[in-house]
Amino acid sequence: KDSELYKKARATLKDCEKRNVMKEERFTNLVESVHRELTQVVGMRYWKQAECHVTEHLIKKANGAAIAKEESSFASPIMEQYEQQCADLDSLKAAFRAPR
Repeated sequence: KDSELYKKARATLKDCEKRNVMKEERFTNLVESVHRELTQVVGMRYWKQAECHVTEHLIKKANGAAIAKEESSFASPIMEQYEQQCADLDSLKAAFRAPR
């Protein structure tokens, strides 16, 4: 875990929330402003990696609910999204590894 990056990300979240409360024009939509500001702070590679982790968590949560309800198909749309995000992340990692 990169503690400096973590601190910057937390500060960015707090700043977005503060500006949203103050009704600043670019921060009226909190979700969009957090996405915009965090991708600038952490970079696209880490952003995609975080998306992949969140989706993986949602799949596990949905699968647990589906097993409890005996509806294993419940998580299939989330699984497709997860697989696509992980494929995108793999492509992004390969691009970073490519010689320049």
